[in-house]
Amino acid sequence: MRLIFIVPFLFCFSFSGIAQSRQKQFADCNSAYTYYGLKGDVITFKCDSVLLLNQAAWKKIQMDYSNLHGLTTEIISKTDDSNILYRTLLENKKREYDTLYASYQNFRKSTASHLDSINTNILKVNGSLTESNQDLDSIKSNLDKAIKDISAAKGKQFWNNMKWGAIGFGLAILVVVATK
Repeated sequence: MRLIFIVPFLFCFSFSGIAQSRQKQFADCNSAYTYYGLKGDVITFKCDSVLLLNQAAWKKIQMDYSNLHGLTTEIISKTDDSNILYRTLLENKKREYDTLYASYQNFRKSTASHLDSINTNILKVNGSLTESNQDLDSIKSNLDKAIKDISAAKGKQFWNNMKWGAIGFGLAILVVVATK
């Protein structure tokens, strides 16, 4: 009796599966699936959002993706080329900067050496000018003394000449008086 009851029960469930056709469940929400559905298929989604596409929309998305992939590949290639160009330019500018910096350092050293030489020469000239000023001051005081001595000598000579003139005049008067 049990067998009779179990067989019809199993028979019911086997026909219920045929009536609903195929049943498909999607529980993984992090993946994309391609599922070609047939009329009467039962699909169960256990996700918060679902995107269903027909064949035309799917082909459009695939074509757009391949175009996008090609453009992305081209952009990456051009970016790589520009990075290589930038790196080359950067290396050239670094070499130019290093050369310019070395030239600047050499210029700075030679300028410092030249300024030191000029400073030494200026100190020598300053010392010479100081000595020349001292010599000129000495010469001036000697000239002032000489001018005073000459003026005093002229004054003495005048009085000396006057004295000899007076003596000569006095002798001449004596000679004239004595001869008379």
